[in-house]
Amino acid sequence: MNEFALVLIYFFYGLAFFSMGLQVALEGGKTTDQRLRHALRPLVAFGIIHGAGIRTPTHCPRLA
Repeated sequence: MNEFALVLIYFFYGLAFFSMGLQVALEGGKTTDQRLRHALRPLVAFGIIHGAGIRTPTHCPRLA
């Protein structure tokens, strides 16, 4: 597999997790159930941190 294909795969993989965390953060605040809102916080944190971490140069050292 060539380098460009790997960059695209990692880009969209990280973007999917980042956008999932962002979307849950935006929509999760609208719920009236306090327990659900509290339970979604770890999912938001995981999505944003994992999505941002995958897109760093450590996963694509040739891009750094």
